[in-house]
Amino acid sequence: MALKPMYGREKDIQMMSSPLDWPRWPRLPMKRRTDNGQIEVGVMLAMEGQLSTVWLVTMFSKIDPETTPKIEYTDYDAVADDGWIVD
Repeated sequence: MALKPMYGREKDIQMMSSPLDWPRWPRLPMKRRTDNGQIEVGVMLAMEGQLSTVWLVTMFSKIDPETTPKIEYTDYDAVADDGWIVD
């Protein structure tokens, strides 16, 4: 029996929750559309205690955990609920 392919939210959450599968490990590029239609970019990091945090920087930005803007979520569902998708 073949596995059913995942799409959309289900696929994004699966990718977020599997950091060892991230193509650009230890970073996972993210994006979302804001209320005014602009694209906002962010990055998730494979860093203990920060896996459901979206850092509001580009893929190539240096991240300082103390000063870099970020949004912390309780889990991957909350990340997806806020409109973030894997880029």
